[in-house]
Amino acid sequence: MQNRKELIIFDLDGTLYELRGGSYEKSPLRRTVLKNAEKYIALKLSLGASEARQTLKNIQKQYGEQISIGLEKELGIDRYDYFNIVWDIATHSIVKKTRSPRRILLILQKKR
Repeated sequence: MQNRKELIIFDLDGTLYELRGGSYEKSPLRRTVLKNAEKYIALKLSLGASEARQTLKNIQKQYGEQISIGLEKELGIDRYDYFNIVWDIATHSIVKKTRSPRRILLILQKKR
């Protein structure tokens, strides 16, 4: 008899936690990401704050929320470097725990 393994994949947005503001678009996380992105662009491209802000707006116009892809395609900026710097954010003020992960796993186990 074979050992059977199961895999559970979570869509974390709203499953194990809730963003303050109710959604990414309205959350402090988005504001922090955009602020960090401006600083990152200014540093990487040696731009002033207003030039970096305009560069980010131009990228957003063309790529929407896929800023890392836009920066990589348009400006040759490594998107993994972007993520490592821009998304290095302490979550305690942005995410609120909605339920115990243990409780959710027990509910899922019962539904098998």
